[in-house]
Amino acid sequence: PPYFDRIEEEHRSTRERVTLFDLTSFGKIEVAGRDALKLLQRVTDSNMDKPVGSAMYTQFLNTRGGVEADVTVTRIEQNKFWVVTGSGFIANDLSWLQMKSQPEDDVLIRDITEEWACLALWGPKARPVLSKATQDSVTNEAFPYLTAKFITISGVRVWAQRVSYVGELGWELYIPNNRALMVWDMLHAAGKGFGMEVGGYKVLDSLRLEKGYRYYTTDVTPLET
Repeated sequence: PPYFDRIEEEHRSTRERVTLFDLTSFGKIEVAGRDALKLLQRVTDSNMDKPVGSAMYTQFLNTRGGVEADVTVTRIEQNKFWVVTGSGFIANDLSWLQMKSQPEDDVLIRDITEEWACLALWGPKARPVLSKATQDSVTNEAFPYLTAKFITISGVRVWAQRVSYVGELGWELYIPNNRALMVWDMLHAAGKGFGMEVGGYKVLDSLRLEKGYRYYTTDVTPLET
């Protein structure tokens, strides 16, 4: 296709340097309340009872063990979780959570997709780029893999999750929508000295395929258990 050469540039940049992605269309569902943990323990195939700041890759399963959703769940507070899913699966995953909640549950399930932008900074040089944009420590010791916390970028509280869909070092950064453009500009400027590229959705396929990462509806469906 006509964009083949451009995808090569974005792919190479992510593998060898660093790439900035706008993934704002990712679905974001907030599950909050006294029974939020109980609901997520009911629908997922992983243990959700992890410390605040834990990011957990997991699946929603049906009664036959078939995979109904492939998501990341992060514990924001003791009784508040974020479920992050693909752009095309928001309604499905939101409905699944609503259907599986019990009438007596103290839980509020809310689609917050349009409230938060998501920028992904991925690649072996992601850490020095992010370090130029924030005064918070992003060392491996201070910010291990599959953890999440708020950091500050130019006065903006940004929820940073150290997860990666491309197999390289990096973070997903969740930013209040009205401040996202400023944070994008700061990260873009910080990356200039590192040969940073900007990447699109097309290149995610070749990147995740090299790492053997699955994609829901293509590699994983309700037929898989």
